Amino acid sequence: MPLLETATGVTLRARATGLRRLATRLVELDLREIRRRAGDDVWRGPLADRCRDEAYVAQRRLELAVDDLRRHALILERQADEADLRAAASGLPA
Repeated sequence: MPLLETATGVTLRARATGLRRLATRLVELDLREIRRRAGDDVWRGPLADRCRDEAYVAQRRLELAVDDLRRHALILERQADEADLRAAASGLPA
């Protein structure tokens, strides 16, 4: 925890928290169930294959988006720490 927390640091940490919340919500959008329910025992043919393929691609995109959101949250927290340290070094009020 920084010695002096700046308004910039608080704002950046709030944004990081928002990104993590969004990532959590995206994780809950599990599209694998769609692929299971569109299996050969339920539906066959080119449209069924396309449906499963598109669900797979959408799930992968969600997973990548979650990774990006979490990575950006970490970057924002580092920036917040740096802003707080700069403020403490310069003697600026919080």
